[in-house]
Formats: sequence, C-alpha cells, structure tokens
Amino acid sequence: MLRSCLTLLLIQTSLLSVAWGQRSVDDPASLSANLDHQTKTVETVREVLSRAEFRDLQEVHWKLPRWLAHFFESVMGAIGDAIGGLPPWVGVIILIWLVLALVAIIVHLLYVLYTTLAPGPSSGKGSSERDGRPVEILGIRDLEFNAIYRQAQSFIAEKKWFEATKHLYVAAILYLIDKQFLDYVHSKTNRQYLADLQKKPVIADEFASLTQIFEPRVYGETEADESSCTEMNLILQRLANEGA
Repeated sequence: MLRSCLTLLLIQTSLLSVAWGQRSVDDPASLSANLDHQTKTVETVREVLSRAEFRDLQEVHWKLPRWLAHFFESVMGAIGDAIGGLPPWVGVIILIWLVLALVAIIVHLLYVLYTTLAPGPSSGKGSSERDGRPVEILGIRDLEFNAIYRQAQSFIAEKKWFEATKHLYVAAILYLIDKQFLDYVHSKTNRQYLADLQKKPVIADEFASLTQIFEPRVYGETEADESSCTEMNLILQRLANEGA
C-alpha cells in the first residue's frame, strides 16, 4: 500500500515537471519534442494505473463508506425484523415512550439553560437580593434559617420529599450565609459556591455531598425519597456542627 502511494506520488511529480517544461519552452522544435515526451509519459502513467494495486488504491476511499452503509442497513434491518414480529400495540407503546423520553430530555435541557443563564428579576440590587441577603430561592420566600428548617422537617413528616429536599438545600444556603462562609448571588451556581468554600475544606466537602443529592432530585433525574432527605438532614446537621 505504501509502495503504491509513493509510486503514484512520483508519477504525479513527473506529470507536473513535464507540464512545467512545456510552459518554459519557446522553440517550436523543442516544444514538439516535449509534447512527444509528455504523450509517452501519459501513456506510461495510464499503463501503471491500470495495474491491480492501483485499482485497489483508487477504490480504498469508497470501502469505509460502503462498509458503514452496510452495517447500519444490517442494524436497521434487524431492528425492523424484531419489531415486525411484535403486536402493533407494542410498537405504539415503544413509540410513545421514545417521544416522552425525547420531550423530557428537551425540557430538562431548557430548564438547565434557564436556571444557568437567566438573570434574576431586577429591583435595585435585584428582587432576589436585598442588603446582601436573598429574598427568594427556588420560589421560597421569607428566608430565615430556623423557619425554613422547621418547614423542611414538616415536609419530611408529611412525606413530601420533593419539597423537603428544596427546603433542606435552602436551609443549608441560609446557614452558610449567616455564618458568612459565602456571599449569595442569584446567578451563582453550586460549583461557584464550592469555590467560595475552598478555604474551609470540611464544610466544602459537606456542601458538595448535599448538592450531589439535591441537584438530580430537583432537576428531575432522580426522585426524592425518605432516604435522600434523611441523608440531607444529616449533612445539614454536620454543617451546623462544623460552623458552630
């Protein structure tokens, strides 16, 4: 294969040199001789390119696309055969689930983009902040640590795991603000809060553990349950002990 490529390169170089020689010759006799030489060179090149090794070289560029097309055709055919052997209602259910999964993915991506890029409503420093403190987080207002923590415990008792998860997270944020471990900014992400906490590695580790439970459950990837709320509760208690 390498030998074929090198030979082809030499042939192309020869053709270029012949063409350049034709351009640089002014004498008619020399031009005629050069044309004869070019004709012989072209014939030689054609004879070489007609060999099997060069036919393979010319066809190699088409082998991979053909193989890929054959592979995907085989896969799609196998899927079609499998689905074709099922009752029609099974195909309808599969189609519905695929559409629902696609819609869920799109909605999740839009929500993540909105929460990441959308600025908070503005009013002075912003309606989400007042005198360095938030007035609303995740739709929760009247932000005071003890009140939010009690509300979280109430939701746990009522087995409202999603609401309990949100309130436990907000309680953790409020506690860290009260202890001046971080400065709340509406547009900040949890990753940025973790960067603010790097000078307190133990608290940073606890907050990271809490956000790892919080994010997938609030953003819809995993359902909140008693186990996740219990773990968040324990993390919040450890945060309070570290900050005491």
